[in-house]
Amino acid sequence: MTPLISYISELLYLIYMMWIVTAYCDLCRAKRTLEVEGKTPPYHMGDRIEECPCGGKYVVEEIIEV
Repeated sequence: MTPLISYISELLYLIYMMWIVTAYCDLCRAKRTLEVEGKTPPYHMGDRIEECPCGGKYVVEEIIEV
């Protein structure tokens, strides 16, 4: 690997990405959208991430890299 390619690869690794996470309540189907920064996806599909006011849990159904 050339020094330039190595340097670019290292820079890309250090860059944080923006993720849009869409989750729906497992009881009332209310939608919750989060914007999260990180090097890797913040959640996995099916993760229960927060409590809904109705008493259910928001379940991750979509993760988009921006």
